Amino acid sequence: MKILFIGSIAAVPQTLVASLRKRNIKVNQICRKEENIFSVELFVPDAKIISGRARNYILKALLYARKFDVIHIHSLDLIIPLLRLLYPKKKIVLTYHGTDIRSQWEKKKKYWKKANVVTVSTIDLLDDAPE
Repeated sequence: MKILFIGSIAAVPQTLVASLRKRNIKVNQICRKEENIFSVELFVPDAKIISGRARNYILKALLYARKFDVIHIHSLDLIIPLLRLLYPKKKIVLTYHGTDIRSQWEKKKKYWKKANVVTVSTIDLLDDAPE
């Protein structure tokens, strides 16, 4: 199994990548240079760090995803419908980390409903979540 982490929120994805690699799981990460404030390359030397426009990043993430079985997205939920369209059989995990979902569950339903699994970084983010 090969896992791709998309995004870099509070160093969570790179910590997960480093931990999974210690267990010999094939995993990598792609993120935007603009969100790389925690120096992804220190944890994941071969991570794909994309400069430039968000549209360019999303396109590169979509293309890179074809090489993986599981796609774990951190907050970038708008990419999920495109992933589902291109790769209908891939497993998609979505993790929300804060204001990206707080009080926005219904508004973002069209995204998280297409993921196989949705997780949150802290339990309080579920306060407004539907059952």
